[in-house]
Amino acid sequence: MNKCTVAVGLILSLAQSAHAQSLEQQREIVAKKAITLGDACLFFHGINFEANQELTPADAYDKLAKAGIAPEGWKDRLGEEASLGGVSYLICMTLKVEGGVTARLFGLSPRLAYKECARAQLVRRAGPYARVSGIAIQGIAGKVQDLIEAK
Repeated sequence: MNKCTVAVGLILSLAQSAHAQSLEQQREIVAKKAITLGDACLFFHGINFEANQELTPADAYDKLAKAGIAPEGWKDRLGEEASLGGVSYLICMTLKVEGGVTARLFGLSPRLAYKECARAQLVRRAGPYARVSGIAIQGIAGKVQDLIEAK
């Protein structure tokens, strides 16, 4: 099975779920070798708010930031490449993971969020600064959605 077949399968399997992007936005993101912070915000907007509409990354970010899920400093960085640490931060805030003692004392950072998510096997163990592909974010979004539905 080639990557294209896997990508199309993932898109079709999640097309009926409550993701914020249109099918066209999903296809564009899944095809990327490295997603942006804006792309990650689109996926996590869909997970958190269950709106099935076409949004801009800035709109998705604004809603996530207002809900306390995305950090304030990302507004000007939405076009930058997303890292596993950044995606892990969104995961932890979505799932309300508090983290360990360090995170509780000093606040959750992308690096600490990555450690929590890697330990829970929600992200691959490649380091907090590793880039995230479109196929990877699709898989991560599915895992997070499953955890939310299991609660």
